Amino acid sequence: MVLNPADEKNDYQDKYLAYATKLKVVGIIKLPLDGNPNNTMGLIAHPTKITSISSVSDGKLFFTSGADDLCVNMWEVDFSVLA
Repeated sequence: MVLNPADEKNDYQDKYLAYATKLKVVGIIKLPLDGNPNNTMGLIAHPTKITSISSVSDGKLFFTSGADDLCVNMWEVDFSVLA
């Protein structure tokens, strides 16, 4: 899922890819993919399987849902921490 946050400071819009693995991990990658490890981060978000991921239209929030934990997590993204 591609996130494109609104930026009032300039016309160039950075794009980010939000992802979820089958088990536990969600993360953000700054696009374009260039192999720089400072342009990505991931974290353990659920204790077991992640069933879905979705975002709001402005690209500042995304949601994940877990299978066994019966949780829906809301994530607010701080894009400034990615290089």
